[in-house]
Amino acid sequence: MQVVLPTQLTDARCVETPAIVFDEAAIREAAKTVNGLARNANCRALYSLKACSAMAVLDVISPHVDGFSCSSAFEAKLVGDRENEQVLQIVSPGLTTDFLLSIQSLSPDLITFNSVEQFFRLVDCVSPDARLSIRVNPKTAFVKSTRYDPCRVGSKLGATVPKIRRAMETDREFRDRISGIHFHNNCESEDFGQLAETVRIVEPLLRSAYGIDWINLGGGYQFDTMSSALFVEAVDSLASDLGLEVFFEPGNGIVREAGYLVSSIVDLFQSDGDTIAILDTTVNHAPEVFEYEWSPPVADASEGGEFQYTLAGCSCLAGDLFGKYRFRNRLEVGQRVTFGSLGAYAMPKWSTFNGINLPNVYLLTEGGELLLKQRFTFDDFASRCGVPNVASL
Repeated sequence: MQVVLPTQLTDARCVETPAIVFDEAAIREAAKTVNGLARNANCRALYSLKACSAMAVLDVISPHVDGFSCSSAFEAKLVGDRENEQVLQIVSPGLTTDFLLSIQSLSPDLITFNSVEQFFRLVDCVSPDARLSIRVNPKTAFVKSTRYDPCRVGSKLGATVPKIRRAMETDREFRDRISGIHFHNNCESEDFGQLAETVRIVEPLLRSAYGIDWINLGGGYQFDTMSSALFVEAVDSLASDLGLEVFFEPGNGIVREAGYLVSSIVDLFQSDGDTIAILDTTVNHAPEVFEYEWSPPVADASEGGEFQYTLAGCSCLAGDLFGKYRFRNRLEVGQRVTFGSLGAYAMPKWSTFNGINLPNVYLLTEGGELLLKQRFTFDDFASRCGVPNVASL
């Protein structure tokens, strides 16, 4: 995949590395696309904070979505001061009494229970005004690895259709309080036949006798001109034919391509015939690189390039490797190396392994200005280590 850098990042000498740079224009454009899609499909878009919860990003996205989907009390509190019409949804396998009580003042609009058992244990802790749903495990997923397959054997995510039907038919409280169903069984999908197939599986729960009046389709969808039309068609049938209010949860699709990890080369040497370029960043700043053995795209890399390098992180982890890349020109110590497609699931998963500092956070404004939004310091690291008086060190 070719990385097309904004002009301000083609050299990036003004960026103090390592750094994550968010492109405001790209975020806004993607958020507007999602907004238009939601309007065309007669549904509502809830941005999923798990993809990226940086305030600089949320401020750009907020005007273009109908609300937010949160999986923790901390995420919910970040967006607690939402606009009057914006929806706050809570969905987590880890719901507890303390969790729900801690966000009570935020008045969440939608709460999804992960299991039938969770509903019965916690239903008395939620406001009678909240609209409740149950997460469905449709036993069919469209992802490549069991590591992130929500429908894997022994899944912890959701209840099966038969189990939910039994609860609907045998328990009046469950039937009276559950008004929605929620599924999330996809990842970066452009095939909306998969969505239609999932809807067919959960259709037995949409009978009028069960009182379901809203549905959340989860996230994991990628949109182009053709797939968007199919999404509109699929969602419109739910809204028009079944009278359901429809939600979906874009996250990755809004921010992924709008984030760049900018690093500097700090060492170059030979190892068993390979040329190793050590960077001042690490896969711990982009954990999915290690988790899924994924090599993110790199600016200026070329498949036909004469010079091959192994781009490696600066931690002592042997597997701290971004991958092998070819370049037309030789690399030099001090040169910038910029990775693309890292706007999602990088910042939320960062760690300070080896005590290596976290990347600086920049926003590239639509006016072309690079604004430093956050710089982490030793104080941040020390506080995580339980140091009671950082100034004394």
